[in-house]
Amino acid sequence: MSEVVTGGIAVAAVSTCAALVGAAVGMGYLVYRGLSWLSESAKREMEQLEKELVAAPTHATTAEVRREFERQYALVKERASRVPSLNGHADTVARLLALKQSPLAAFVGKDQWKKLCHPRLSKRNCVGVLEEAGRQFARSNANLVASSIIDVATNMGFNQQRVNHKRDVRQTLVLEDSDGRAVVAEVMESDQGARINLDLTGFGDRSCHEVMDRFLKGLDAKDIRLMGMRRRSHYRREGVTPESLKFSRTRNERSRQVLSNEERREADMRRRQQLSESRRLRVTS
Repeated sequence: MSEVVTGGIAVAAVSTCAALVGAAVGMGYLVYRGLSWLSESAKREMEQLEKELVAAPTHATTAEVRREFERQYALVKERASRVPSLNGHADTVARLLALKQSPLAAFVGKDQWKKLCHPRLSKRNCVGVLEEAGRQFARSNANLVASSIIDVATNMGFNQQRVNHKRDVRQTLVLEDSDGRAVVAEVMESDQGARINLDLTGFGDRSCHEVMDRFLKGLDAKDIRLMGMRRRSHYRREGVTPESLKFSRTRNERSRQVLSNEERREADMRRRQQLSESRRLRVTS
């Protein structure tokens, strides 16, 4: 018996995602202290508006972060339009403060911040910056989830990394232990969080349930939040996910090849022994 987890969504801590890519958090000096076209009184009004915004979430998917940005943007724009010193730049002020409060801010570079600070920035350019920040956020989250899976598996004895392959937005991992059992993981980045499938292969008893429990607890200890998981047992030692089957077929083919080579060597040895014995009998006779 073995076990598989499918359809799971994994979300890492926002701060850890930012740290993973070396993102610079807190570009506040560019948000209002660097705005030469705003008066000092207007900058103070911006500071006051920022205090009224909701704090950024500790864990969030890219889609959730984008929705929260739009909500805060609309809120700030409405309030800024009622402040005499800000109403002429309400759109820019709202864009900057909503982004500064968002986890997306960590994925916006200095040059992009300067672009966003321009009071006549087109909506198309603004959307482009935000979409790129969202893609980087989703990629960072998926990379962190994948590296956490490797760490947890290694700590549990699955320390022989057989496969670590990434193509486009999908990463496949196969980690094997000394008994030939394996964790097969698939991580795919998306706006809804990192989509994951986990499959345990090579188990011939019910110990797979305990192993999966420990594995999921290990991810939780690394501050990876898991949602929407579907766990089910199966009776295929080679696993049930496509990557599990592919890995097992390759491993079995190699095993058969090794066995075939050994069988040929043994047959050759038997033939040599029989030939040697035949020669010895002819000599003695």
